[in-house]
Amino acid sequence: MTEPAVTPLEPLTEQWQRALAVVAHPDDLEFGVAAAVARWTGQGKQVVYCLVTSGEAGIDGLAPEQARRVREQEQRASAALVGVDTVEFLGLPDGILEYGVPLRRALAEVVRRHRPEIVITNNFRDTWDGAYALNQADHIATGRATLDAARDAGNRWIFPEQLTDGVQRWDGVREVWAAGSPQATHGVDVTATFAQGVESLRAHSAYLAGLGDGGFDAEEFLEGFARPIGTRLGVRYGSAFEVFRCSSGSPVVILLGTSGATWRASTSDGFRLAVKMSRYGVRLPQQRPGRRGDRRRGRLRRPVPPGRTSGEPRSGGVTRPPRIGAGRCHLTASSGRDPAAWCP
Repeated sequence: MTEPAVTPLEPLTEQWQRALAVVAHPDDLEFGVAAAVARWTGQGKQVVYCLVTSGEAGIDGLAPEQARRVREQEQRASAALVGVDTVEFLGLPDGILEYGVPLRRALAEVVRRHRPEIVITNNFRDTWDGAYALNQADHIATGRATLDAARDAGNRWIFPEQLTDGVQRWDGVREVWAAGSPQATHGVDVTATFAQGVESLRAHSAYLAGLGDGGFDAEEFLEGFARPIGTRLGVRYGSAFEVFRCSSGSPVVILLGTSGATWRASTSDGFRLAVKMSRYGVRLPQQRPGRRGDRRRGRLRRPVPPGRTSGEPRSGGVTRPPRIGAGRCHLTASSGRDPAAWCP
């Protein structure tokens, strides 16, 4: 009998520095994401955890207030094992989270404070397997609200009361990753950090002791998911994610090639452009309304010419491609050139 075809997973981008992980309960990240977090913190990236509830309704043998203290302590210890030192609890009621404006508001504030490039959450589809294994209501509400909050945070007119005491809107979220989704298309190799992920889950000892007959094996459980994902990646162990690209962030410009004074490039969402270089600086072509394929109409702005900052005179002899957006550079290259040389 012919074996079913295995659909390969695309590797997740790791060209980022700050991530925010938002989930409903303590232990949610440890059931499949913690090993990936250990990989990223090992690369020097910063990952912050935000727990919407404290999981106080998750241990049948403990009253909610006692369970709250135990589970928060276990989550902090678990996070430390994979290199995460910032863990926040929003304190919303466990088991009865509702998707809506209040939850979006709470999460948008977290996004604005931490200003991540990547936001991680759990699967928020109706099932875990695309068929029968029903997802839990808190996971669905949190994931949907997280996806919306990542965009809400970039709009100054949504929840404007949050923009005080130095908090500003944040439109720099590039992607939202939903772990464990049955529609996952991307993955990351966690072979080297799988053991850290196992220890991170084991740190939830009080919670795990209450599962079934108390004989839960963390390593066996995680391996059962990580091996088939690893097969789709061509490695031993992997972690899978459904990727949602956000429209709020400034586009990434990818260099395609050069021809004389023209830099051919593409934005991260597929808009092709040719940038003319001259001694007077850099100018982007005007976008024509209704142009086929233009999905970022009005988003591209004339950049600050390379080699100067706002308010300085223009400099001649431009030798670098343009910067998109204001205050930060999202320039990557496919030509082997070093983006750091273009993005001071």
